[in-house]
Amino acid sequence: MKVSKMEQSRMFITSIIILLERYIKQPISIINLIDKTGYSRWYVQRRFCSLTGMSMKSYIRSRKMTEAAKVLLSTDRKVLDIAVEYGYPEQQSFCRVFKNHYGVSPTTFRKANTPRDELWMSAEKLLVKFKSSDKSIS
Repeated sequence: MKVSKMEQSRMFITSIIILLERYIKQPISIINLIDKTGYSRWYVQRRFCSLTGMSMKSYIRSRKMTEAAKVLLSTDRKVLDIAVEYGYPEQQSFCRVFKNHYGVSPTTFRKANTPRDELWMSAEKLLVKFKSSDKSIS
């Protein structure tokens, strides 16, 4: 069975996306990645954009910010640690990119997205625990 050019292109870009996902936590050189494919930079960038709707640089940035946001919300790790984990050696550059992507700083994002119900439930549990251990003098 013969594979169409469009399907070949889709498979090629999918393989690039798989590589990008595998190394999403590392600084990625788009130029080095493209050069290893044997195709021209222009061709790969054009194919990638036509199939994903964004440039490789935008895709990588978006994926890093999405994954970093998940870590921000699911842990209490420092912003710098998360920045370094996702290939930003300086917190300032990570915060700038994060703010451009989400419209707020990582710290504000974390605070704004902490589930309020979870906070209330924790506070209620503490109150119940405190009341049950409170021994009144009667």
